[in-house]
Amino acid sequence: MAAKLESAEPPQEKSPRPPHSKKLKYFTTIAIMLGNITFGCAFNFYSPALEDLRIKYETDVDDISRIFTILLVSYCCGALSATIIYRYVNRQLGVICCFCGMSVALFLTPHVESKIVFFVLGGVLGISIGAYDCAQVVWMIEMWQEKSGPFIQCQHFCYAIGSNIPPILMGPFLRDDNDDDELEIKKRSEMLIPFTVAGILCSGAFFMQLMLFIFCRYYTPPMYGKEIKVESCHGNVEFSIKNLFKFFGSQKFKLIVVMGCFAGAYQGMELTTLQFIPTFGQYSPINLSESTSAYVLTGSTGLFAIGRFLGIFIIMKVHPVVMLITSLAIVTTGNVILFFWAGENLNLFWLACCILGAGFSTMYASWSAFMEKYLVFTDAVGGALIVCGSLLAAVYPVIVGGVIERDTRVLGGVNFFSIGVCIGGLGVGGWVVRKGKCEKKEGGEECGGRV
Repeated sequence: MAAKLESAEPPQEKSPRPPHSKKLKYFTTIAIMLGNITFGCAFNFYSPALEDLRIKYETDVDDISRIFTILLVSYCCGALSATIIYRYVNRQLGVICCFCGMSVALFLTPHVESKIVFFVLGGVLGISIGAYDCAQVVWMIEMWQEKSGPFIQCQHFCYAIGSNIPPILMGPFLRDDNDDDELEIKKRSEMLIPFTVAGILCSGAFFMQLMLFIFCRYYTPPMYGKEIKVESCHGNVEFSIKNLFKFFGSQKFKLIVVMGCFAGAYQGMELTTLQFIPTFGQYSPINLSESTSAYVLTGSTGLFAIGRFLGIFIIMKVHPVVMLITSLAIVTTGNVILFFWAGENLNLFWLACCILGAGFSTMYASWSAFMEKYLVFTDAVGGALIVCGSLLAAVYPVIVGGVIERDTRVLGGVNFFSIGVCIGGLGVGGWVVRKGKCEKKEGGEECGGRV
C-alpha cells in the first residue's frame, strides 16, 4: 500500500538550470557586441546613398525617402513578431535567421533595377533588424541582471561604431561634384562594393551566432526564468473587464507607455537626423556634394560613438537622470545651431552635427538604465517598447522627406518636437515612479522594487 501511495505522488518539478558560467556569458556578450555593430551598420546604410539611389531610380527625395518609413514599419513588424516567436523558439536561432535576412538584403540591393523590389528588400532588412533588436534589448539585461549597466552602454557603443561604417565606407564611391549629369552618375554608380562589404559583415555576425548555437547554446537564466514563469501563470487568469482596467492602471503599464513615447520621440529624432544630414547638406544654401555630405555625417556618428564609449565609464559614477538631462541640453544646443545657422555656414553645419551626435550618444542608454531599476525587461516588454517607438518614428521620414528639398529647416523643427516629448517623458516617468513608491509605502510594502 505504501508503495502504491508513493507512486501516486505527483512527479517533482525539474531542478532549475544553474546560472551561466563566465565563459558562456563572455562569449555570448562578444557575439552580441558584433551583432550590434552589424545592426548599426545595416540600419543606417541607406542614408549616405540616398541621393545616388534617387538618381538610380529616377525619382525625387520625397519618393525615395519612403525607404526609411518602410524600414521603420517593417522593423516594427519584425519586433512585434519576435516577441511571440521568442517564446517558442530559441533566441539564438532567431538571431541567426535575422542576420541571414540582413545579409541577403544588403547583398541584393545594388543588383535590383526595380524600385518596388528595392522597397521589398528594405522591408526584409527592417524585419530582420527589428527581430534582432527585440532580442538584444533584453538579452544583455537578462544575462548580466544587476550588473548589466556598463554592458548596456557597451551595446549602444557598438551600435554607434556600426553607424560610422556607412558614411566612411560609401564616401569614396559617391560623387564629389554637384554639376555631374545624372545619366552619367547612374551609369558609373559604384554602390556594389560598399553594399557587398556590408553584406560580408552581416555574414560574419551570422556565422559567429551559428557557432555559439552549435557549441555554446544559451538558455534563460534562473531569475528571469522565474519572472517568465510568473508572467505565464498570470496569463491563465480568467479574462475580465476588472482585470483589464487593473492592468491599465498599474505602474508597469504606465511605465511601458512612457518608455514607448520616449523611445518613439528619441528614435525618430536620432534616425531622422542621421538619415537626412547628407540630404540637408545637399539641398541647403551651402550646396554640398554627396561625398562631402557623407563625410559631414561621420562627424555626427563619430561623436556619437565617442560619447557612447565614455558613457560606459560615466554611468558607473553618475546617476542616469543626470546623464539624461545633460544629453537633452546638448541635443537642444546642437539643434538650435542646425535650425538657425547650419544651412548657410559649413563650419556651423559641422559643429551642429558633432554636437547632436554627442548628445544622442548617451541619451537612450541613460533612459533605459533609469527605467531598468523599476521595470523588468522581458521579451514582451522589450518588443512593446520597440513597437511603440518605431511606429511613432516611422512618421518622421514622411514629414521630413516631403519638405526637405524645399526647406531644410524641417529637420530641426521635428527635432524640437522630439525634445519636448522626451522632456515630458522624463517628467512623467519620474512622477509615476515616485507615485508608485508612495503607494507601496502607504500599503506597507517594500519600496524600490521592479514591476
